[in-house]
Amino acid sequence: MPENKIRHPLLAAIVTLAVAVPGSAFAYDEDDAIRDCENRLRDEYKLSDFRHQSAEKLPDKDHSYRVKGQAKVEDEKHPFGCEITDRHVTSVTYSGPEPEGLGTAEKLAIGAAAAIAAGVVASELSKDDKEKASDECPSDIKGNECAYYKDGYKAGTDDGKMGMSMMYERHEGYDSRFEPYFKRGYEAGWKANR
Repeated sequence: MPENKIRHPLLAAIVTLAVAVPGSAFAYDEDDAIRDCENRLRDEYKLSDFRHQSAEKLPDKDHSYRVKGQAKVEDEKHPFGCEITDRHVTSVTYSGPEPEGLGTAEKLAIGAAAAIAAGVVASELSKDDKEKASDECPSDIKGNECAYYKDGYKAGTDDGKMGMSMMYERHEGYDSRFEPYFKRGYEAGWKANR
């Protein structure tokens, strides 16, 4: 018995929804056929400039159309056609050249943009290389001393970039036994970034 209580409202809801939803929500018309034909021509022939499109519904077939129109390529119009059956493009005809792609001006603009981007990347890489090379330990510093030198160099670089005075003492956390190495790195980093 409880099962019937659930089925009746569910069935009523489905019937109500089916009646309430207009048939146009599932419609397929001339505009849809033209759009589908254009999409297929874009995919297959790389066309983009369509003119004078029309769609004719095929008799005795639901959602089936014959689409005709013209595609403009290199300032000339060339005819195309599509057959659409049950909302699917089943055949395409086009009698014209495929577009050549980008023109000379567009290719030059893309080339210039790529060259500028490559220059920016190279500049950033050279800055990174310069910074990495600058924080390398001098040949007379090895092991733990080098680690403290690098820590000092980083602290000095940060202070120098922020316009702070050269005062390594404001930084804490280094072992006093390695203070001369931290100080040396700090001064080198601060001077390199002022």
